[in-house]
Amino acid sequence: QLISYKSVEKIAPIDAFSKKVNDAINEKWTTLQELEVEVLSLEESFKDEGQFIELFGSGSGDPNNVVMLNVSGTMMATSRATLLLSEDSVLAQQFDNSKWTEQGSANPRIKDWTPDDVTNWVKSVKDVPDDVATLFWENEIRGSELLALDKDGLKMIGVKRA
Repeated sequence: QLISYKSVEKIAPIDAFSKKVNDAINEKWTTLQELEVEVLSLEESFKDEGQFIELFGSGSGDPNNVVMLNVSGTMMATSRATLLLSEDSVLAQQFDNSKWTEQGSANPRIKDWTPDDVTNWVKSVKDVPDDVATLFWENEIRGSELLALDKDGLKMIGVKRA
């Protein structure tokens, strides 16, 4: 929601003093009104964020439906339902009901994966050749390292097409 000057109470220009003093006071009032608009806008933004967090956090009531993703080194949270929107995507395949129940909460979090866990996961990704999984195993890539891998890191372990 955009906040405009219309929602901020206008003050009549001051003209009781000398021109210089009036101009200075009026300039300050204008600045204050602009700042008030900005503060109101930020307050609305915080309310929107609060509503999003409330909705996101409540989801289905199951905190296991919140998924943390490393996107080019930036950690992001999303709901599993969001990842399933594009049914043919790699993410949807990784988080569909068949694999999601396999992952379950009994399995370790990605950051705690062993090199074998990482290798098995790479093998399970559709259209990724087995020799790529072998590269992960040979380099003993652990889950915490997997989360930090970027394009350059993949090339460093020998992945030719990253």
